[in-house]
Amino acid sequence: MKIAAIYIARILTTIALADGLTLPDSDSTLRDPRYTGTGANQAPFTEDEIAVPPFGEIQKIHLRLLIETREMLEKALAEIESGPEGRESPWFAKFQALKTIMVQIEQSRLQADVFALIPLMNEALEKKNSDEMPQTFSNIIRGVCGISTVLVNAIERHIIDHNTQISNEVLVSFITVYSQGGFILECDWEESPIPVSAPGIMILDPAYVVSQLKKMPWRKANVFIGNRDVAFAFSSYELKGTALDLLKKKYATNKNEVGAKWEELIAWVAQQKGE
Repeated sequence: MKIAAIYIARILTTIALADGLTLPDSDSTLRDPRYTGTGANQAPFTEDEIAVPPFGEIQKIHLRLLIETREMLEKALAEIESGPEGRESPWFAKFQALKTIMVQIEQSRLQADVFALIPLMNEALEKKNSDEMPQTFSNIIRGVCGISTVLVNAIERHIIDHNTQISNEVLVSFITVYSQGGFILECDWEESPIPVSAPGIMILDPAYVVSQLKKMPWRKANVFIGNRDVAFAFSSYELKGTALDLLKKKYATNKNEVGAKWEELIAWVAQQKGE
């Protein structure tokens, strides 16, 4: 089935679409069949770019997006002036650190390096609308969040590489991504089913995911569940759904536990709200 996917990087809020993609087969060993076309103003994807990557790596195709985002970040930081809300702000150093990690990802293509972006991005997203972050940096983080498809690919490939057996440390990173607004941009998936969403993370280890979310501010869990009941949340993880095959298969084996834990989280959020 052909689908469309967001591919081209954003310069702040500018978004362009790439089309001609198909759903992945988790058993593929040569290339990812999603990438069969090119977007407007984009060079054709090479076989090397669309190949299923070695263990522990992301697909090279996502480096285009990462590089464009890193170049945007580099340019934005170079234009920041001195002062307490500029180069002397602690946020300047933090965004420089983000840029350094992006350079490392370009060289290594490692999923682990992509996951290293998550704590810094999470901190910036939590503060972007507060007095603690100058407006200049608030604008920049919106552009950096254009790499949401890179994050999703790293998560997807990690789940495939480890056959859904994810360490608690990595799972916490996944929970962070799906419980903080701004990491996953809905516009990236308007025409392409996302292979791994928050319900997919719940499938990996329902008890652990719920226990971790209950340690966080309840608003995080509220973002995670997204006002979705069990039927709606897990519809794409049914065997005929559009989510990652490995997660659909795992869901078929632990559907009752997953559903019960999702309901438990919904009830907990409602209790915290005072409903």
